[in-house]
Amino acid sequence: MLIHKITETISLEVINEGQDSTGSAIRNYFKQIYEIHAEAFSEELRISKSCDRGEESEDQFFDRLCALHDEEDQMWILVIKTGAGKVGDEGKISKKKVIGFAQGCKYKDSWYGVNIAVLKKYRGIGYGSLMMYYGQLHAAKDNVFKVTATADARQKKLVKYYERHGARVFEGQRIGSPTSKRSALIRLVKQFDLKVAKREYKSAVEFVQDKNVEKRSRTRRRLWLKRASAAGVVIGWILGKVIKF
Repeated sequence: MLIHKITETISLEVINEGQDSTGSAIRNYFKQIYEIHAEAFSEELRISKSCDRGEESEDQFFDRLCALHDEEDQMWILVIKTGAGKVGDEGKISKKKVIGFAQGCKYKDSWYGVNIAVLKKYRGIGYGSLMMYYGQLHAAKDNVFKVTATADARQKKLVKYYERHGARVFEGQRIGSPTSKRSALIRLVKQFDLKVAKREYKSAVEFVQDKNVEKRSRTRRRLWLKRASAAGVVIGWILGKVIKF
């Protein structure tokens, strides 16, 4: 396991890919990764449960996430938040919580991003970018200068997220259409060099290290909630008038 300390409370932990021949080290974080994935991809979880007719086991969950890729070939990047836990005989015990994860694997000429997700509470603080750019830098240092990912074209926010990070839709890899009932899968591709990878990762680290980033995120969240609440009041008033009429 590789640990990169970003701030006093945030670290990146990188596991597997050659460090563990069985790929089982990630299973120590099963419950936390399951929670993050379920929140970020609730529809995927719903379909999986309907197929399995019950809760997923640990084996079923990792089989689903690794899909056609061998589990031992996966690299996992975890965002770990550390805080003070209960007071014990030796003082406060450090408490670790996984708040985001990225999963990828290397092909011959590209790095394939399988999954990336952050708990909703911690979004907008740059943790997704931090993981994405770490994977990109890791690939570049291994002489791989292309990152690819697959997304449902109907998930416009996700596609825009990848595009903001420099990826572009590779038109030759489109399956279906955004209006079809079946999954309209598209392939996103980004090419770069080592200099770009270093610069973008450094920028992502500095963004997370900014002491005001969480404050700004909380302010944006409160503003969004106020607007949503105000919109709800207006809609309720309009519906009330319509019903009376």
